[in-house]
Amino acid sequence: MAIKNNRNLTFCKLQDVYKVVAGESGFTMVEMLVYLVISSMVAGAVGMAFVGQNKSYNTQQEISKVQQNIRAATSLMGNELRYAAFDPTDGKLAGFTTVNSNSVTFSYLVDSDSDADFDTDDDLRRVTYSLNGSNIERRVEQGAADNTSVLAENVEQLQFEYLLDDQTTWEGSPADPDAVIAVKVIILGITNRTVATNVDAGQFVPSLEENGVVDDWSPGADDGFGRRMVSIVVQCRNQGV
Repeated sequence: MAIKNNRNLTFCKLQDVYKVVAGESGFTMVEMLVYLVISSMVAGAVGMAFVGQNKSYNTQQEISKVQQNIRAATSLMGNELRYAAFDPTDGKLAGFTTVNSNSVTFSYLVDSDSDADFDTDDDLRRVTYSLNGSNIERRVEQGAADNTSVLAENVEQLQFEYLLDDQTTWEGSPADPDAVIAVKVIILGITNRTVATNVDAGQFVPSLEENGVVDDWSPGADDGFGRRMVSIVVQCRNQGV
């Protein structure tokens, strides 16, 4: 009889333990499913936010590269354009020779052999800036040398505008190069790959208007490329001196 009571007692204790472990203080199957669904939703939201932030960061990096590229190009071109028509010999050999909206050619004297004397045969440097494909090229002719180098890559548009000596008229292709006293350089740079939805459409319009026609460099459709436009005005102080 004692054995039977002990067995009943043991069985009751096991039931109590089972209730505690399996029912009263644990998670039900429904609770586990709800937890998994909520966790998946939170993880998905975090993942989407990370992807969006990463894409935005990459886009800004690519746009920044374009901005730095074209700013460096305008700075280099501006520094050299200021030397246009520099001629200490007063021989009137230096100046602008080709002035149009697509390219510019100018010359100036340099002391190549550092002898404090300007030899017009060897010291006259002729420089041409133009757009070849998507590269801005700098061609330098001096003496027997004729070298062309790439000044900037990933350039979509390059335009020159010229202020004449009346100090009011801007032209894209002036008839008299000697009348030019300032040059405006406008560059439109583009990313070398698609980066995101294009938010810059309609903003790339250079200021020059010739024959009642205004150029519009804005993309016709959303092509996913990032663009930036930079311009600089260079005073040519040696012109007419």
